[in-house]
Amino acid sequence: MAVLPWILRPLKQTMWTRLALLAAVAVPRLLHSLSGAGQPALAIPPSKLKGSKVSLRESARRIRSSLLSRDDVEVSKFISGAEEFVRSVERFGDFTRSGVDDARKNLRRVDAGRGGLSSMRAMLMNEVRRGSRRPEGGPARSSPAEALLWSRLSLKLWVEIFKDHLRARSKQSLQDATRNGFQRSLARYLDRFGRAAFNVASRQTPDWDEVRQRTHLGCDNGVCSDEQLTGELKTFVEQVEPVLDRMTTLQKSVGLEDPRTP
Repeated sequence: MAVLPWILRPLKQTMWTRLALLAAVAVPRLLHSLSGAGQPALAIPPSKLKGSKVSLRESARRIRSSLLSRDDVEVSKFISGAEEFVRSVERFGDFTRSGVDDARKNLRRVDAGRGGLSSMRAMLMNEVRRGSRRPEGGPARSSPAEALLWSRLSLKLWVEIFKDHLRARSKQSLQDATRNGFQRSLARYLDRFGRAAFNVASRQTPDWDEVRQRTHLGCDNGVCSDEQLTGELKTFVEQVEPVLDRMTTLQKSVGLEDPRTP
């Protein structure tokens, strides 16, 4: 991330810490427009809006389309939807660069390791046959199964932050929404240094108007409103969460879920 220095880079931080820092920096300003529900819509001159409009609804629709009727998930469609979401996050600004790079690496590992299989269930069973299950349970390090787990949990972080803020109906601070979402998703997988890094990073974010100008989120013809952004975040949660739940069920069923997952 260009705006916020990577706190743990000298310590060769793990991918988990990078994801935590990505969320701490990118999400608070994404949610900033929700903190004043009931306030007049904010008009941004069209000349201030940069590039094409980012649609969280589109990436959510693609991810949701990966659900199969037979209690399975289509891997290629999940990858396609997750990549679309990563492209949306990338548009928030250079401060997301490191986290975006990690997410893309994991998705590439999943795609390369699925061996042409379209069924996530079949892919995970193949991972078990290849010895990717650790004796104590969970995926082996650097395996495609591990990359799939991390890809799911990085999306889970965003879903939980959005859910917390929507439940509070914009009455709590952005920092609280971010920290609460983090506690329900990634916190259990990080050591105390990673959690501390997240808390520090969450205090420093770029200006929300800068993110909104780049993405047009919650904006229509230069008029940006809390209602429009709330609707987009709500759609993302409703579409993506069932996919993540099914993936968790699949990974648990073959012993490739992280033992720390409830």
